[in-house]
Amino acid sequence: MKEWYHTIGNPRAILILRHLRTNGPTSFGKLRDSTKGSLSTINNIAVELAATGLINDEIKNGFPRSRILSLTEKGKKIAEKLMEIEKIMEE
Repeated sequence: MKEWYHTIGNPRAILILRHLRTNGPTSFGKLRDSTKGSLSTINNIAVELAATGLINDEIKNGFPRSRILSLTEKGKKIAEKLMEIEKIMEE
């Protein structure tokens, strides 16, 4: 099975993709708070999503330094499809 199946099948990854689709680029801290995940869990998922080309993970220098996550074009398409599936399942 392809490795990306595991990534996009992860419930926390789906929450992250949905959050970014709904809210746009988001700081790592706010994303962690909204998904109620641990720092290490959200970090690991963000690394996997970035490796599969679904999100951009940028460090913004300055004070305080921040980490901003955003969807790539591929990530937007995947997030839209996941939201369509959720809508169908809720009917």
